[in-house]
Amino acid sequence: MLDSQRRYELRIRPLGRKAADEYYHQGSIWIEGRNGNSYTIDITNNTSQRALFIVSVDGLDVLKGKPAGPDSEGYVVDAKSTVSIPGWKLNEKEAAEFFFSRNDDSYVNSIGGSTSNTGVIGAMVFSERVYVQPATTTWTGWYTGIGVGTGQS
Repeated sequence: MLDSQRRYELRIRPLGRKAADEYYHQGSIWIEGRNGNSYTIDITNNTSQRALFIVSVDGLDVLKGKPAGPDSEGYVVDAKSTVSIPGWKLNEKEAAEFFFSRNDDSYVNSIGGSTSNTGVIGAMVFSERVYVQPATTTWTGWYTGIGVGTGQS
């Protein structure tokens, strides 16, 4: 899935395969997910500055397992880089696999959350704000340049 200007990408990669084929239907993007198969999410920043990706599965952010929103934690992806997310973050070294499942077998259902977004994988992307420091000039004096441009010497 690409944004309209092809700056950012989100790809679902079933375990051991290339990115899943995408199908467009009634304004939504669909992929085939086979029940029980695990997958990885690849996020790509094609721009020349860093970007923050808040990635969600079933409406939950993949880092904390809480409802995803603009204040959720995310992944900072360097310019022209890709990050692969193998699953729900458990700690600094481990992740629980993402896998395709039916509504009643979903992770969000198992923790008693809302199943209204079950099956939805998405991301909010925020580009890094670039601050430009205006150049300042310190004058140490004036050059009077006798005869400059006047024909005098």
